[in-house]
Amino acid sequence: KQSDDTLSRWIDRIVHGNESSEIKSVEDMKKILSPLVIPPSKDDDPDFYADYGSDTSYHTMTGKGECAA
Repeated sequence: KQSDDTLSRWIDRIVHGNESSEIKSVEDMKKILSPLVIPPSKDDDPDFYADYGSDTSYHTMTGKGECAA
């Protein structure tokens, strides 16, 4: 990204193959961003699943008559 670029202009250059940085394609951007959008497993990072302000660990609860879809 150049210092005077907007995010939109930078992404436009990447999408159209006109970027000169290490990120030259949408696939390059996906590789860089994937660790940020895929949550860790509960074993790897149990704090990620913590419900702050509660002493119990987080778990989903489905009430009677609710579907799990």
